[in-house]
Amino acid sequence: MAENYSNSRLKCFHTCKLKYYLQYIKKFDSSDTSKSAVTEKGLALHETAENFYTGISDADALALIDSKIKEHNVKNLDTMKFNENGYALDDNGQVILDKDGNPCTRDTVPDAYPMYIALRRLKYFWQNFVAVKEQEGYEVKKEEEFRGEIEGKNFMGYLDLFLDKGDEVIIGDYKTPKTIGASSYKEQLMLYAYLVGKQRGWNEDEIEKRIKLYVFFPFGDHKKEGLTDVEDALACLKQVKYTAFDLRDVIQTFYINSIKEAEAFDWSQVSGYSGKFNQWTCKWCQYLGALPIEATGFPGCQASRMNGLYQKRGITFTERVKKDDNAEKEDPEK
Repeated sequence: MAENYSNSRLKCFHTCKLKYYLQYIKKFDSSDTSKSAVTEKGLALHETAENFYTGISDADALALIDSKIKEHNVKNLDTMKFNENGYALDDNGQVILDKDGNPCTRDTVPDAYPMYIALRRLKYFWQNFVAVKEQEGYEVKKEEEFRGEIEGKNFMGYLDLFLDKGDEVIIGDYKTPKTIGASSYKEQLMLYAYLVGKQRGWNEDEIEKRIKLYVFFPFGDHKKEGLTDVEDALACLKQVKYTAFDLRDVIQTFYINSIKEAEAFDWSQVSGYSGKFNQWTCKWCQYLGALPIEATGFPGCQASRMNGLYQKRGITFTERVKKDDNAEKEDPEK
């Protein structure tokens, strides 16, 4: 079965050869299927947006996100209680302390997120952007799967928001970190534009003219004060601007060259010491702190263990027997 590539897969190749080897070459899966609080938060928001529609009532929108908050066991910062000093309280009315024993304020409560604020922003983003495009003749599609080829190599992925007018397209992506920085997602979104455009027979110059790219940050901290609810929501929407030259360059220098490098790489030289530790990216990794398993040839990850990070007890890693062809979805936080 032919391999499928994605933006996240090729970024993984450049950030950590060990993870790429374990995840895409050997295809080792962890027995731990639990997700981090920040990932669950992202899933709750994405699944709410996936079921959002023009004209949804406030009551139905609230019920929708509440069901997702419950399903993903997300701690909603907007329903938490605080005392007169501004300190966060748990369900028993006790002050929540951080790891250093200090009282938590709204800005420091661990693993709690302003879900209702994100919902409000989604509502006004939808009313003032998506619904407007609907009136202009765009068809709204959500979680749209796409497939395509670049020099004979298969790519696939998922579009959070796809507004289709036939000869014009808008691709939107939802990202859930606090930092608003659309440039971080430029390569990913240009890949989507390229593949969608090529499916329609457009060259790079036509893609530049016909496909617009946006990123919406419902949890974003834009650091602007005194805004109306509509202005606040739209301040979290950023357009990713690009040219036909940018498109040709990123497809050649990143995607095509990365695939060639990955396919030519000598994976027999990879060991448990080949990992590259990064405080940010490693926390998302299923192999974080993993021990080697001699019976299966699983090498473990010494880079993270040398930084004092260890896997949970009882976790095992097994090689997939069935090679699925599904590209992983981009993490909403990344």
